[in-house]
Amino acid sequence: MATIDLTHAKSMFNDPFYPMLWDESNYLVFRGGAGSGKSEFCVAKLIFRILSDWDKPFKHRFLALKKTLPYARRTVFPLIQTVIERWGLEAIVTVNKTHMTFTFSNGSEIWVMGLDDSEKVKSIEGVTGIWMEEATEFAIDDFAQLDIRMRGQIDTYYQIMLSFNPVSTLKWVYREFFSNPRPDTTTHFSTYKDNRFLDEKYHAKLEDLVNRDFMKYRVYCLGEWGSLENIIYDNWERVSSFPSDVDNVVIGCDFGYTHPCGVVMLGCDGKTIYVKELIHRDKLTVTRLCQVLKPLIDTEPLLNMATRIYCDDSRPEGIAQMREEGFNALAVAKGRSSVREGIDLIKQYKLMLTKGSQGLINEIQEYKWKEDKDGVVYDEPVKLNDDGMDAMRYAAFMLLRRKSQLGCVFIDM
Repeated sequence: MATIDLTHAKSMFNDPFYPMLWDESNYLVFRGGAGSGKSEFCVAKLIFRILSDWDKPFKHRFLALKKTLPYARRTVFPLIQTVIERWGLEAIVTVNKTHMTFTFSNGSEIWVMGLDDSEKVKSIEGVTGIWMEEATEFAIDDFAQLDIRMRGQIDTYYQIMLSFNPVSTLKWVYREFFSNPRPDTTTHFSTYKDNRFLDEKYHAKLEDLVNRDFMKYRVYCLGEWGSLENIIYDNWERVSSFPSDVDNVVIGCDFGYTHPCGVVMLGCDGKTIYVKELIHRDKLTVTRLCQVLKPLIDTEPLLNMATRIYCDDSRPEGIAQMREEGFNALAVAKGRSSVREGIDLIKQYKLMLTKGSQGLINEIQEYKWKEDKDGVVYDEPVKLNDDGMDAMRYAAFMLLRRKSQLGCVFIDM
């Protein structure tokens, strides 16, 4: 039988978050800037509740949710794994990577899921708590359905935790918990300054936003409510899947490690561009990128190892390594005006993003023109959370320019 020692638990938490371990409100809402530690705390609280109630007769069953299952697999699941490993709990936790569950040896569980499979979520019984990561991605109806689950007599307390960056007061989360707060709600505010585990390089990146875009500085650095003004793309919508009859499909790749690596497949049919996110995750070396990308290409009927992959030319060594691994990786030559030209080109088309492309959808909803503190808007996009946007632009610019040169599509540049 496991012996659980929580004597030194406080050292594992940032001080501003520690009191929230004992909060039993129905709704515990974490609003904050990027890098504040709110997501990791939500994971830690789920685990802490399981450990605190280890020997009690009831068992916890927690749901850790993102809007879509693929995005949950890429973000929430590895974050939970990281916390379990950091706390040294591997001996008492069984990890099922296929079903994305964490089963503790006392019988308690954490299930990682997406609401694109809402019927499966509804079928799970005995739920004692829910965490909605990036809650602004969900719809109010999603929240209402989850809230219904938190009813009935149990030997512990029900709680829904929500965590998010405050991108806009137009989001339902603002209405429900800030402008007219629900009863039995606790809200918590944090910024990167509250996270003592954050490295100085990321500190500097956030603080430099004041020189690049004042609105994103307010949202991601200061954690203040923002607005969705000066959005670059208003010509897009969701589509259920990538069509099977699109010609000349290519791949765009924006390398990343400390920030996400963005890889998309893109094709054009007449005046419509279709885009599907293949990869949107950080901590990917080029070696690991190749390992992840190859099976994805193998499972896409429109792709093969000869498919052109247009990559950021600032990483020639990465492109060379991909070619050595058998990929048809090509550098995108970027001139001074290439970003604006690529954006202008894409804006001439109807843009269709597949519904599972959540990283790409998150980016495009906030991809905006640079704005200073005086409200002056500049003719360049903000360089933050744009990895998928860059990958999409590389692919679109090179594909459409090539098609134009071949006489298939004529573009008035």
